[in-house]
Amino acid sequence: MPAVWTVPEHTGTGRVPAHAITHRDRVDLNGRWDFQLLPTPMSTLGESWSSITVPGAWTMQGFDDLPIYTNVRMPFAELPPQVPAQNPTGVHRRAFTVPESWAGRRVVLHVGAAESLLLVRVNGREIGTSTDSHLAAEFDITHALRPGGNELVLTVVKWSAASYLEDQDQWWHGGITRDVYLYATGPTYLGDLTAVADYDSETGHGALDLTVHVAGQPRAELTVRARIRDVTATGPVPERRARELPAGDDIPPELEGLDPFGLHYAALAGQPMPEQLRPVADALRARMFPAPAGRVTLRMDLPAITPWTAETPALHELVIELLDADDTVLETVTERIGFRRVEIRDGDLLVNGRRIWIAGVNRHDFHPRTGRTLTRADLERELALLKRHNVNAIRTAHYPNQPEFLELTDEYGFYVFDEADIECHDFASTLCDDPGT
Repeated sequence: MPAVWTVPEHTGTGRVPAHAITHRDRVDLNGRWDFQLLPTPMSTLGESWSSITVPGAWTMQGFDDLPIYTNVRMPFAELPPQVPAQNPTGVHRRAFTVPESWAGRRVVLHVGAAESLLLVRVNGREIGTSTDSHLAAEFDITHALRPGGNELVLTVVKWSAASYLEDQDQWWHGGITRDVYLYATGPTYLGDLTAVADYDSETGHGALDLTVHVAGQPRAELTVRARIRDVTATGPVPERRARELPAGDDIPPELEGLDPFGLHYAALAGQPMPEQLRPVADALRARMFPAPAGRVTLRMDLPAITPWTAETPALHELVIELLDADDTVLETVTERIGFRRVEIRDGDLLVNGRRIWIAGVNRHDFHPRTGRTLTRADLERELALLKRHNVNAIRTAHYPNQPEFLELTDEYGFYVFDEADIECHDFASTLCDDPGT
């Protein structure tokens, strides 16, 4: 079996699906860790350990592997998907203790970013792997924990097949560059949240469409409640239901003989149809394609809402609660939401019905002393400086920036063009332009 760092298709194993929920019951694992820098991923660990600050790239902490700057060219001569034989590999080790109050709860390890391939081991057990140097990787480690002290080992391989996708005009580093922590949830928990907040500039009203995913063990007696300002919406948590075709008595007599699949696809395609057919099409969709277990959709109308713009970045607190049958709150998540409508009309970029001018910059995660690792205070100073120079937009060239950065751009007022970590600069004409790769 080939090593995972040489496999182009490898994106991770054992990972928790990506999500937009912030769980607050945490144990911080940032700080000083034991560390060894090996010449290759296959090298044997030595007897002696040094120490390193996490988060922090080893390329910025005095070890025998320095940062490399390239624009288009890769920093090594191999061709995709090969990686150099000399491939610096950092082994990070630390002990941790799980709070007694977490007994019986689900425990998840969060690694904010690791460049470029991460391997996770807890108490000697292989937990999982991950690529993408600029996205968080999470792993359910509940099964690997033991009472009292535990040992966590995070091994980071600097070069992998994914490095070709991540090639861009940048400094190359190696290490764990964003926060590491544990968080706990109940066996059933808020798994993900999508919030689409619209604003109608003609009426001054806002509309919020929410999709909440309840994960773990969704049960019919559970409820999701959302609250923003003085508006509240609730919805039951659906269990898994079997797909079923409509019975004959579900269809009005005047529509007998109608093909239910044809009606369903006509509705999806937006084809014109008599008004009496639309509720039938909606009922067919609900029967034939039931919502996944745990998915709750809510809509909230908010009259006279203050909208969000870069000049007036108004944010509103959204509270999502997971309730048991007796209204006991099992979990609460709080997010800040801005209401705005972005559209292009007659060649103009409009925000809330008004044309705007973009004065933007490209941005890397960069600090002269810590490389890619920035504190919240660093980010605030950076955004305040951009505001003073009348910048109102940021392109995250060329990868997702850390979540704190996006929270602060909401707060300070910036339009953000978020990019994926797939520029593939040196091999754009072969990897990116070849539909077979």
